[in-house]
Amino acid sequence: MGLIRTELMPDSSEVVPYDQAGIPLYIRAAHLASYYNMCAPCHWHDDIEWIYIITGKMRYYVNGKRLILNEGDSLMVNARQMHYGYAFEQQDCYFLCILFHPSLFGNN
Repeated sequence: MGLIRTELMPDSSEVVPYDQAGIPLYIRAAHLASYYNMCAPCHWHDDIEWIYIITGKMRYYVNGKRLILNEGDSLMVNARQMHYGYAFEQQDCYFLCILFHPSLFGNN
């Protein structure tokens, strides 16, 4: 299993690798162990993010608040919010992450 590398701009915004050109949608299932130190870098993006914990637990940081997400929990992170997920007691978890740009709902 290779490491997932998150590309960040100098302002900590993530360069989102959309699945298909022209459709601002990113869908991935991943193990937290695929990230360096089992921690995603703190970042933001213009997309709305939905995280669902398939197995295990994950700690999550959103705008200064820390949460624990358990198996079966999900979290919606609004656009432009500083956030990241990281290991709960150094345990791996398997999760689904979906990023979608608000323009998918219309350009108004």
